[in-house]
Amino acid sequence: MNNICQMRKENGISQIQLASLLGTSQQTISRIEKAVPEKIPVSFLIKIAEIFKVSIGKIIGENVT
Repeated sequence: MNNICQMRKENGISQIQLASLLGTSQQTISRIEKAVPEKIPVSFLIKIAEIFKVSIGKIIGENVT
């Protein structure tokens, strides 16, 4: 499970709800959750970071000190 999926589940948000917040489809969210972070469009990373109030580094799994 990638960080986006984990954060979504921790916040009680379904793929459909996240898709609505991002203006995309549930299928796109499913693909994003299965993708390696480097393949996720930056525009989505920025929006997801805003939704979950985290850094992009946290989403892509960077160890920020």
